Amino acid sequence: MNMKQIIKIIAVFISFLLLHSCNKDFLKPTPLSFYSPENVYVNKAGFESGLVTVRRDLKNDFYGNYGQLETDINGTDLGNMDWASDWNSVTPSSGTYMPILPMFSRMYGYIKNTNIIVSRIDNITWDREEDRNAILGQAYFYRSYWYNRLIHTYGDVPFTGEEISGAKLDFFTNSRWAILNKIQSDLEFASKWLPENPPKGVPSKYAALHLLSKIYIENQEFDKAIEAATAVINGPFALMKQRFGSWAGDPVRNVQWDLHRPENKALSENKESIFIVIDR
Repeated sequence: MNMKQIIKIIAVFISFLLLHSCNKDFLKPTPLSFYSPENVYVNKAGFESGLVTVRRDLKNDFYGNYGQLETDINGTDLGNMDWASDWNSVTPSSGTYMPILPMFSRMYGYIKNTNIIVSRIDNITWDREEDRNAILGQAYFYRSYWYNRLIHTYGDVPFTGEEISGAKLDFFTNSRWAILNKIQSDLEFASKWLPENPPKGVPSKYAALHLLSKIYIENQEFDKAIEAATAVINGPFALMKQRFGSWAGDPVRNVQWDLHRPENKALSENKESIFIVIDR
């Protein structure tokens, strides 16, 4: 490289610096894409992607952090935690991390994800009412599940039924009975619009009816509970009596063993599965 070429390179570099010294916009990052409700919930595919997040929340509650569902009930009359014998010392200020302590705020985070779908469901024009209602039914199903967990753990809790887009400090407690009535109504809608045979991991009308039967019992509407449970019993389910799945050819095992193989849970052959949470 001769001297003339070096001078040209230096001149170009200086010109570049002078050009951009007065304008720093070129330093601002320009992301190719980013997530926000405004650019996601704009069509059916966007709402379906939001439901992926909602399904992930339930999966994480079952399998995350050594199984949140298990750790939530440990130390209550439903479970036992041998390594926490002094339960009175387990408080938010005790300095000891206990998985049950974040349960309250964690579930409201899950509810927030369902509320975004519920609040924005009519922000677009739907080609088919069935698509809208099936997506809304899924959001209702998961939200009802979380609220049922909350009221069984804490009793009366705040009910948030819509997206909260800004700071809010005026939360108040709602009656457990009022929340039961609301999630009962939501599940009645879900059981009407959810598909009978969706892909594995997606709640069906029978999953909604199964949860609804519990809500009816809690709400002391026993005839309705019988009706909902009977609809599930008469659905496409049956007790497994024959060997099936990956171990079916092993004569040492039995059908009970087959039922509890992780790889057999979501098989179409397994007629005992009403609702599957998939983590594989």
